[in-house]
Amino acid sequence: MRTYAAAFEIRSGLAFVALLAARRGPLDPATLGAVAASAPDLEHVFPSLRPGGAKLFHGSRGWHRSGAFPAKLQLLLAGAILGLLLAPRRSCPR
Repeated sequence: MRTYAAAFEIRSGLAFVALLAARRGPLDPATLGAVAASAPDLEHVFPSLRPGGAKLFHGSRGWHRSGAFPAKLQLLLAGAILGLLLAPRRSCPR
């Protein structure tokens, strides 16, 4: 059973990567970086990716643990970074 937080993370992650790909292109370094950064979390979405049922990218502490930044600040920072990546690119004067 997935929690609301996990469902939110999955949906918002997919939506943000789709927005980034639509704005900058699927092969843009920012889009590829977003996909690569999200790849370790695929083991939560597709349990078949866990060899022998063991989580690959997490220790014995589990999926989430408290870190340096509270969840609300992480969400705010993610929104700010996404806003910068989706903003129109400035052309360099030559």
